[in-house]
Amino acid sequence: MASTTTLYGQFNQPPTGLSMQAKVEEAKMAKDRALLVVRTGKDDFDKKIEEVVKNYWKFNQNISFTSQEDLKQLLKGNEQKYCVLTIQDIVSSQTSNNASNFENEFMRFAVSLGEKADNKKPLFYQNISFKEDDRDFKREKLFGKSPEYTLDLDKKEILFALDFIQNHLIARTEGKKRGTFYYEVIENTGNLANTTLLIAREDLHEKLTEQDIKDNYPYKYKIVDYKKIEELYLLRSKGFSFIEVAPMGEATGHMIHYVVSCADGQLLSAGEIDNGFGDKFSNFVNKDHIKAYVKNANRKAQ
Repeated sequence: MASTTTLYGQFNQPPTGLSMQAKVEEAKMAKDRALLVVRTGKDDFDKKIEEVVKNYWKFNQNISFTSQEDLKQLLKGNEQKYCVLTIQDIVSSQTSNNASNFENEFMRFAVSLGEKADNKKPLFYQNISFKEDDRDFKREKLFGKSPEYTLDLDKKEILFALDFIQNHLIARTEGKKRGTFYYEVIENTGNLANTTLLIAREDLHEKLTEQDIKDNYPYKYKIVDYKKIEELYLLRSKGFSFIEVAPMGEATGHMIHYVVSCADGQLLSAGEIDNGFGDKFSNFVNKDHIKAYVKNANRKAQ
């Protein structure tokens, strides 16, 4: 039995990138509407969200911000004038067949059509990990009850979520397939080789050595901290890419490794989806993920 709850009620959907894509007609509807961004009620966090949305969200021409309390009143009788962006705290819990209990907590950015904002069926969404110094969101530390988190994210995570969603919606308005995120990766085949990959030292697996990277990654790379990645990403710096480790949405804490272009947020590669228990992959950057980045960066349509 598994359940997922948010600040605003039940919200069960398949993990982004695995089995969900926006409908073309609904993506086109959303593009022609004004966007309502729902504030979280955390002032410092909301200021960062507002700054990033104003500077980087290009899918809608008209954008305004509202509180959760005022949202229903704004939508009443005007549902078809708006699409809605919500940022929610998700707590996912699961009891497995062997009675092991899992609990995970992460953030979800979701865009919904105004007439569907109440039923928690988004047009598209993306999950984002909380980031703290002790890296408690990592799968290796997730067994048992998850820690309490402050409702906050770095601007890098906010921008990645927005890029992931709006790049998907733009592609769907153009009729492009997005049954998985690999469709976007395939459209960017070979582009990773033209960038310097920024690898956050906080994300490195403890057993990964720099020699392992050199032996398995044939392109340029740099090991840096999160702040450097955020700086280059917010500047839309050309010639750089980075690894974003984001939740699949499961209570057990499985993560997906996305390789992202700093210039436009497009996906250039990814780790392996098969990042489950007992396999050779990890939520941290390890040697096998490095190999996967190279392999997936050169995928071709079949």
